[in-house]
Amino acid sequence: MKKTKSIIIVLIILVILIIIAMLIISAMGKKEDAGSKSINNNTNNITSNIISNIPVLEDNELEGEERIDAPDERVTEEHITLLKNHNTFFSIEKLISRYFLYLRAGNSDAVYDIIEKSYKDENGINKQNAIEILRTGNQYNGNYTSKEVYLKEDNYKPIYFITGTLEKDKVRTSCYFIMKQDKINVSFTLKPITEEEYKMYLNESKIETFEEDIELNKYNKIMNTTLTEEEIARKYFNSYIQNARYYPEEAYNLLDEKYRNAKFGNYQKFIEYLTGRAKSKQLENLDPKSIKDITEFNSEDEYREYMANLNKKSMRKYDYSKENDKEYYICIDDYDNFYIFEVSGAMKYKVYLDTYTIDLDYFINQYNKEDATTKDKIERNVEKILEALNIKDYEYVYKKLDNSLRNQMNYNEFYKNIDSILFDNSYMEIKETTENNDSYTYKIIITDRERKVDREIEMVIVVELTQENDFTIKNMKLG
Repeated sequence: MKKTKSIIIVLIILVILIIIAMLIISAMGKKEDAGSKSINNNTNNITSNIISNIPVLEDNELEGEERIDAPDERVTEEHITLLKNHNTFFSIEKLISRYFLYLRAGNSDAVYDIIEKSYKDENGINKQNAIEILRTGNQYNGNYTSKEVYLKEDNYKPIYFITGTLEKDKVRTSCYFIMKQDKINVSFTLKPITEEEYKMYLNESKIETFEEDIELNKYNKIMNTTLTEEEIARKYFNSYIQNARYYPEEAYNLLDEKYRNAKFGNYQKFIEYLTGRAKSKQLENLDPKSIKDITEFNSEDEYREYMANLNKKSMRKYDYSKENDKEYYICIDDYDNFYIFEVSGAMKYKVYLDTYTIDLDYFINQYNKEDATTKDKIERNVEKILEALNIKDYEYVYKKLDNSLRNQMNYNEFYKNIDSILFDNSYMEIKETTENNDSYTYKIIITDRERKVDREIEMVIVVELTQENDFTIKNMKLG
């Protein structure tokens, strides 16, 4: 009996020990789950903040910065792809601008701490000779602008291949860099490369990798920032305006090829368009860099008068759309001119200067909406007419005239008549709309946008849809 009781007591003790062990194991499991959840959260944060951008860091921002933990597993993309993230693109641009600022100012500590170690070793660069060597044979004066950035993706050690320009006195000099980022240490390095090397990296005949950590210092700190859609649209707008003013050949090449052939035919016609009496003045007013400095005036009074009469214009509104895997930024300036940017990557684009020469997906889809009425479609076509008149594309309007109207006058007569009536910068507003069976009559009031002439012009046009969803102008009275 005593032996039985002893056995029961031993069994009870064993059961208690087993229960305690299970509770300990369970508690440890929950702790591990919590740790795993924390790591996953960190991973998600890194994924959502993958160097969206790299703004310049002021010295006092270095204090109190939190370290970002690395993901559990490193994921690397071997191929190089065009960077699409605008925030990353413009942040890299700021970072390289700061590098050139340090180089111009002769800040050897900053330049030395930013340049990649292998490049310093290969070129015998130390803090004493960094400025001299990195300036030698290189253009470093001017305003830096990034043109295109390609990415070898890695979730915590990405590599960027960058081409940009330094601009001074309306002359651009190309420059090329590799930027390596260490997301764990929140740091980066820059390596200057040649154009030939850049092209070799893009066609992947030259490989770039790195495993070593990049030590964080006072000058190579990375931060995250965000640009709004409007700020991004304005970047595209200002980029094209300045190309059109100072680098017309580049502006011409940025036009979609099919569009520029249909619109202008050749480069000389494009130059004539840019230098027309109204367009050249518009571009000057739209260019944020065109404001004269006080040193260009003989007196302070002259400068004040200039500033008082300054007629600066800019992008008035914008839209963003994604149509059939194509991204568009649609910008309209204060003169009601359109700039449609078809974007393939950050600041990699083709541009269209009107909505009617080429049928773009963005406008086709708007035109063919299920709830679009005949009146809606005709009004969209009237907008095309007004847009063409606004930019003095009289040939487009003439081609839309009904055959009976074209038989009454040739194009030269039409051009002279309409150009003599309209203002250099006309403002057009639809005042009345009347339906007449299959056509619509529009009464439009035209005034001088610059308010230099105090009179109104009345235009009446009758528009009818054709079977192909195109349109014809059945009648047009102006004056």
